[in-house]
Amino acid sequence: MATRLHGARFALLAATATAATAAALLAGPLMAEAETVPGASAPPAATAEDKATIGTYAAKGAPPAAGGVSSSLRTRAKSLTAAAAEDCPNTCFFYNTASHDAATTGLFATMWISNPTVQKPDTHSLAELAAILHTDNGRQIVEVGWTVDNSMYTDGLPHLFVYRWVNGKPGCYNGCGWVAYADAKVKAGDPLPVGQAKQFGIQYDANSPKGGGWWIKYNGEFIGYFPSTLWSQDANPPVTFTETDNVQAFGEVAAGTTQPCSTMGVNKSKGSDGANGSPRPAFIASIAYVNGPAVAPNVFVSPETAATAYSVNAASARTFFYGGDGFC
Repeated sequence: MATRLHGARFALLAATATAATAAALLAGPLMAEAETVPGASAPPAATAEDKATIGTYAAKGAPPAAGGVSSSLRTRAKSLTAAAAEDCPNTCFFYNTASHDAATTGLFATMWISNPTVQKPDTHSLAELAAILHTDNGRQIVEVGWTVDNSMYTDGLPHLFVYRWVNGKPGCYNGCGWVAYADAKVKAGDPLPVGQAKQFGIQYDANSPKGGGWWIKYNGEFIGYFPSTLWSQDANPPVTFTETDNVQAFGEVAAGTTQPCSTMGVNKSKGSDGANGSPRPAFIASIAYVNGPAVAPNVFVSPETAATAYSVNAASARTFFYGGDGFC
């Protein structure tokens, strides 16, 4: 089926990227608005070598609740950030989000991978996709994305991560029930290339081992899955999680103060063009659903005070730009 490009998105790209970068992005399929779901396919058959992995416990913000403010409300946000920064008793989380209450069995999107500057006492800066179901016992969530996390890694590079929540309770990074596909070339936790756009995906498959599971895909390859039994058998009380009622794509900063200096989506030290000539701000593009409705997310910043530091702007129903230099 034919694809189409939107003029508004071309104008925004041209304004936020170098000419060479914009031309390269528009020349390929990345920014095309596909009518069909790109990347969705049957997961591979399980092998005897597929293994559950040991994860890492570190700070992780839950996908934000619907709300926040649009980036256009900067006057209001500026008045709220006039006070001096304060330490966070627990980690403070800041988000640029596209959220849609949609029944799906998964979602895919292309995300720009960068190496944001994470400054102490902040913990991480990341970008991700989340498949979510609201239940009486809390939210059931599967996440995939990339993160620059100073508490888990010391190299300042983006790393692939997976994560899950059961009955509103967090798990851990790259473990806590995660089953790694033995034949995958890239594993959860691996460093990813800076300055490139790659497709990430979450897809439920009823035919997976252990009664089905939520598979994760990176750059066209399935890398593993969270089995349904994490929710249907291991949870207390058990819950059925085979489709979503909300999907999200967002950038997140985990901060130690109410006015973090860490960047989101971009690397401040690289100048106005971002890391390695990346668009500034960064983007999550060509969002598509598996067995879902037309893509129509709401974009917002949360908390409200973050609108002066991190901005989010929709370029089309499937693509948005986000991020910024923080409060410093």
